Amino acid sequence: MRLFLASLILLSNAFPEPCQSYNCDSVAVRAILDSNKFTNVRVSDVSTKNASNRIDSLKLTPGLPSSKIPSKITTIPNDIGKLSSLIWLSLSGNNISTIPDSFANLSNLSWLSLSGNKISSLPNSFTKLSNLKTLSFSGNPFSVFPTIICSLSNLRELALCCIGIPNISAKISNLTNLYDLDLSYNNITSLPQTIGGLSSLGSFSLTGNQLTLLPSSIGNLHNLYSLYLDNNHITSIPDSLCSISGLSILDVSSNSLCRVTSNVYQWLNSRDLDWKSSQGCVPTIIDVANENQLNTSKSLYLNIHPNPFNSLSTISYEISHNQPGTLQIYSSNGQLIITKHVSGNGILTWNALNYPGGIYICKLILKNKSIITKAIFTK
Repeated sequence: MRLFLASLILLSNAFPEPCQSYNCDSVAVRAILDSNKFTNVRVSDVSTKNASNRIDSLKLTPGLPSSKIPSKITTIPNDIGKLSSLIWLSLSGNNISTIPDSFANLSNLSWLSLSGNKISSLPNSFTKLSNLKTLSFSGNPFSVFPTIICSLSNLRELALCCIGIPNISAKISNLTNLYDLDLSYNNITSLPQTIGGLSSLGSFSLTGNQLTLLPSSIGNLHNLYSLYLDNNHITSIPDSLCSISGLSILDVSSNSLCRVTSNVYQWLNSRDLDWKSSQGCVPTIIDVANENQLNTSKSLYLNIHPNPFNSLSTISYEISHNQPGTLQIYSSNGQLIITKHVSGNGILTWNALNYPGGIYICKLILKNKSIITKAIFTK
């Protein structure tokens, strides 16, 4: 109890003597601290800015007993529900495993962090926290997406980093006011099509998951400013992403991005976009209109070796049934610099010493079909 009294020095403005002169919120805080369930608690932030002096901000973190080893909170007592005026609450970095139903009484709560605990599920009463705007559960062992969160329609910021979830509930589209969503470092293998319903989303982090593809509905996130997809297994980017005019940051590094459509490639290179490309892979650029036909007929083949190159590059091509076609090379700004009529299979040796270093596009055309590959000239 002496430790509690020492900690309560930080509450000197909130608890003038006698304590009975304050309302039930102040008494509730002291009752919680006096509980043996909060051993060695350190009260680090308290605010009573409202006119009635009711507690509206509280942070409870592990204390530092005489042994100098922090002691962590393991249980939240039901009395916490008496803090009905609470707006800001941090219980991060403890050993809490359950949330009491009395949490539902914190109807004014706007900011809540329970990151770094041992919580694996949420009570149904959690849905009553309708005023929550910022919520962090990062670093808890959920393993299954906590669907209850999807009922908190006023959320603006949601952090679910490092909680071990393999997928996301389709109900996430209910969070139409969400602006910042952090789902990084989980085991997510796919995104639901309903992700496109997050109409207010501005920042989206999916770093360090198991994604291979993105749903076409991601193009419906018209307010998206930054998208972090690094350290996944993504092999292609959907054309729908090109419809996000406000996207300024795109990180797809450390993926398997070896295949993008010509629309996506032109979009990436025509905009002032801060994007980090896939490492260790030179993407093949496919004409999306003919992609399915090319996959079945195998009528065209185009390859560049070495790539990147510093002077000479060998362009190998093949057109089935010796049909006539056209081989073209474009500069990065879209200027046609070489045209060659070809048929069957063959090799074109390209000496690029008279051209500036940079990215060039090689295109093989057969009637209404085409295949495109990027060449990198390092002069």
